[in-house]
Parts: sequence; C-alpha cells; structure tokens
Amino acid sequence: MSKKKTVLVLSAGGPAGISCIKTLRKLPNYTIIAADKSEYAWGLQFADVSFVIPGGQSSGFLEAVEDIITKYNVDILVPSFETGHKILTRVMKRFGLDNESSLVCQDKLAFFNACKKVGLAHPHTEILTKEYKSNTFPKYIKPRVGASSINNFTVHSQEKLDALIRNMDLSHDYLIQDFLMGEHWNVDVHVEDGKFITAVPRRDIFQNAGQCITVEVRDYPELINFSKEVAKKLNIRSPFNLEVFETSKGKFVLNEINVRFGGGVVFSAMSGVDMVSYYVTKDKKYLGKIKNAFYTRYLEEVPINKAKIKQIYPIQ
Repeated sequence: MSKKKTVLVLSAGGPAGISCIKTLRKLPNYTIIAADKSEYAWGLQFADVSFVIPGGQSSGFLEAVEDIITKYNVDILVPSFETGHKILTRVMKRFGLDNESSLVCQDKLAFFNACKKVGLAHPHTEILTKEYKSNTFPKYIKPRVGASSINNFTVHSQEKLDALIRNMDLSHDYLIQDFLMGEHWNVDVHVEDGKFITAVPRRDIFQNAGQCITVEVRDYPELINFSKEVAKKLNIRSPFNLEVFETSKGKFVLNEINVRFGGGVVFSAMSGVDMVSYYVTKDKKYLGKIKNAFYTRYLEEVPINKAKIKQIYPIQ
C-alpha cells in the first residue's frame, strides 16, 4: 500500500473547513490534519490530528502553521481559509495556491477596482465618509475587509444613513455600494494553475449570517461560462467561490469572490462534482455531471473531546 498523504485544513471551525473535512473523511489513504484558533472548533473533532493555533492576525500564527507542515510532512494545504493570507504568502506559494488574487479579493475596494478595469459587471462602490450623500437608495454598507456579513448594513434613506454614520468608527474603512437585487448565486469554481476545470452554480434560498443553509444546485451553462470569464479576466489561478446576483435573466453582477473553497462546497460534492476530493487526489472520477437538486443543512450535535487536540500553540 502506498504511503498515506497528509492534508492540512486550516480554519477547521469555519463553514469551508467543515465542508472540506466532511468530504475528505470519505477518502482512503489520507491523513486529515485540522487547525483552528478555537479548541471548540467542529473540525478538530473529526480530523485524524488536531491543533489549536493562534488566529491569522496573531503573533505565532505563521510559526505554528510551518511547524505543523514540517513535523507532519504535509503534502496538501486545502484552500479553506481566508485569514492570514498575507502572512502565509510563502506557505501558499509552496503549495501552489494563488496568494496574489486572494489578497486582491480580500480587499473589497481593490476587488471592485479590478473588476472595473477588466469590464466585469459590479455595483458602484465608494469609501464611506461622514459627508456621504446620495439621491438613490437602498444602499449596502460593509467593511472594506471582512467576512460572514459581520457589520454589514442596508439603508433605505439618507436619514437612516446619517444616523448609522454617527455611530460608526470610520477610521476602519467601510464601503458603500448600490444594493443588488435579483436571484443570489454562489458558484464553486475549480481552477488549477490558471486552467479552468469545472464550476457548480448554487442558488441561495436561505442564508444565515452570510452562510448558505438551503440551496438549489443547477447546471446553468450561462453562469458556468460567466464563471470561466471571471477566472480568465481576473487571472485567478486556484479554486475560488464566486458570489453574484442575477439582476435579469442571464445577466450577472459580481458581488464578492473568495479565493478558497466556499462554505457550501459540500453541496457541489453531493450533486456529483466533488472538487475537494479532486483537488486532493487529481482523480477525474470525482468530477461527474451536475445533478440538479435542492439541499439544506442543519445543526449536528457532537461531544467535545479535548483529548483529540494534539497540541495548543501559544500566542507569542
């Protein structure tokens, strides 16, 4: 039997990390290593080896990740995380992950400027200032760098906007943009060294805190082709999750991109396109034809066994 390969999943308590671990547990001959800043993270209970490490912006984060990679001869780093990308530049490059596009997409103003430069449809976006005035509403406000819809707001009038601004700390950049309406889609897009491999569109039916709960997976050629166009124009070179609004039939407007597997990538696997397993094994048997279907997820109660944690790394 060939030697087991080791797979490292960071942010093991986040939706993307959990989806990846659920999928990878079905693969034979792979050791799953999970790491998260919380000792209570779900993924730590279902990996073969688990670690608690400092958060992505904390001291000791890079050292902890590199120590795990060295000690366990990690073969594959799964793109399941978005914090720490700048710190992990050299690590990501070693594993063939697209750090450059990750950083552009994390900075939402840089992302919209990049879309504008290459002619990809996107909502008009500006830095929010105390003096900001508009004649058109609703507007959507979000941090320039953020995740999970934290500190995101919708305002329907100048009066409501002024009241919100009075209570905001604008020393941390916020963006204000046109409010997008229409069907909300996420697309799991698999790109390998810049080459488009596959894409799976899923329409969001119900979300909670920015995470998909109930979805419709659909083989939607127009949206798949749009995803391919986005990958090419923005030169994204590794797997990413694309969020768009279908403002009219077949017309898509970009909202955000995360250059990692999306939190709902498990739905793609359930529909017949298991891009996480393909990413790890490079076996095309996992890339089947998309099966149109509806899916929903629910809470799963699990006991916490702290003995599962191999080591807790200190914040230095």
